Amino acid sequence: MSLLKSFKKNASVIMCITLLFSLFIVYPASASTFFQDRFEEGDNLWTSTSGNWTIVEDEGNSVYYQSATKEGRTSAGDPAWSDYTVEADVKAVDFNGSNRTYVAGRYIDGNNFYAASLYNSNDGMLEIRKKVSGSTTTLTSKPYALHTGVWYNVKLEMSGNTINMYVNDTLELSASDSKLKKGAAGLVTF
Repeated sequence: MSLLKSFKKNASVIMCITLLFSLFIVYPASASTFFQDRFEEGDNLWTSTSGNWTIVEDEGNSVYYQSATKEGRTSAGDPAWSDYTVEADVKAVDFNGSNRTYVAGRYIDGNNFYAASLYNSNDGMLEIRKKVSGSTTTLTSKPYALHTGVWYNVKLEMSGNTINMYVNDTLELSASDSKLKKGAAGLVTF
């Protein structure tokens, strides 16, 4: 099945230390798209602050790839965004222990953002996390079986103080936090 078939007009992204991202889109509460990138023209819309990010081909799509074995961080969009949803398809290639990957929002820098987290601990966990001034807190979590080679559509929705995490279009977690008000979109691997 084509990854883009069921997600018309969406962008492709791939990222890997241990995970692949193949769809990336940001849209405000009104549901119109205000950021997407298919990487056909390179990665000039993204700012990488750690890791080794390149554009590669995967299943006929241009995708964004992170190959370093250390934390990788990249962001795109407008730091003035406040209420919006970040969405990415995520596929674990190899969790390599108890790694996490984040689909991030209200991303200010590597020390300040909210994240929908896929965590390979005890056969899998979903988490909504925040990182503020370099200190990370799990706002809520639940067990969720995660498997390599399976695509998961992950959405992080931020509206006011409400933060929701969807997996495969099902609301899985909800939290409330008022610390971060604005920021761009981001992808983070551990």
